[in-house]
This record gives sequence, C-alpha cells and structure tokens, in this order.
Amino acid sequence: MSKVAVFSLVVVLVVGTGALAGDDQMQDVGITLTNAVDLLHGHQTGNSQQNLCLDTEQDINNGLINQRLLGNFVQVGNACGDCAIIGIAQTLSAGGSQAQTVGYCVEPKMQAQSLGLLAGQGLGRSGGQGGGDANHVIVLQEDQTAVNSGGIMAGNANVVGMQNSVLNGSAGSTSAVGTTMGVETVQSQSSL
Repeated sequence: MSKVAVFSLVVVLVVGTGALAGDDQMQDVGITLTNAVDLLHGHQTGNSQQNLCLDTEQDINNGLINQRLLGNFVQVGNACGDCAIIGIAQTLSAGGSQAQTVGYCVEPKMQAQSLGLLAGQGLGRSGGQGGGDANHVIVLQEDQTAVNSGGIMAGNANVVGMQNSVLNGSAGSTSAVGTTMGVETVQSQSSL
C-alpha cells in the first residue's frame, strides 16, 4: 500500500491605507487555496498544481485617488489508480473590500466595494481501476477611481470562473463528484 498526498496552502493578506487630510484609501484582501490528491492502493499517479497571481495597487494624486485589486487563481488536480481509492479535494476562497473618501474642492465623495468568491470541488472513487481530475481557473478584478472638483467617481467588479471535475470508474466501481461555486459582490457610492 502506498500513498501519495500533495497539499498546498497559500494565504495572502494585504492591508494598505493611505491618508491625507481629505484623501483616504483602504484595501483588504484575503485569499486561501488548498489542493490535495490522495491515492492509496497499487499502481498510482498523482499530480497537483497551483498558480496564484495577485496585484493590488493604491494611488492618491497621480491617479487622483485610485484603487485596484486583481486576481488569477488556478488549481489543478489529477490522479490515476489501478487498485484505486483516489481522492482529490480542492477549495478556494477569495476576498476583496476597498474604501475611499475624497473630499477637497467641492468636497464629499465616497466609494466602497466588496468582492467574494467561494469555490470547491471533491472527487472520489473506490476499489479498483481509476480516474480523477479537477480544475479551477478564476480571475477576480476590482477597480475604483475618484478624482474631484465635483466630478468622476467609478467602481468596477469582475469575476470570471470555471470549475471542472471528471471521474472515471470500473473494477468494483464507486464514484462521487461534487462542485460548488459562490460569488458575492457589494458596491456603494455617494457624492454629497
């Protein structure tokens, strides 16, 4: 009996704040990826891959405020088998959250943004033969701009996602596949 297990955890937490009298920015990001492949009997193969790219940006005067959050997450699974019992479980969480206050000439402005994501996958398999696979590709994006003298305020939120799960069978078969994905985004503006 041999076992192959691959597990990764990436946690990114970014908090930024810039404050000048009349200008405020706040940014908050939290991302968690997990990925696992388990094979427990005979002739086996296992794979795992993660790719995380995060780009946050804050700017006050050259961009006349500005905020940015970018994402890009990839998780891949794979397994094989023969005398099976496979596995593979993936999960992904994201975050977001931005805030601005601008002020100065023709005073108030306010923006707030939030983004969310929850993904998951599971696969299974049991006694004999084999199978596997799982996939995530998700891109997140969040933008804000402000300017002033009474003009321009913008907001933006994009989420692109993809989940793919495949499972094979044979030899005393038992299988299971489950995926889930959730998105939540909240935006708010005012220019009193």
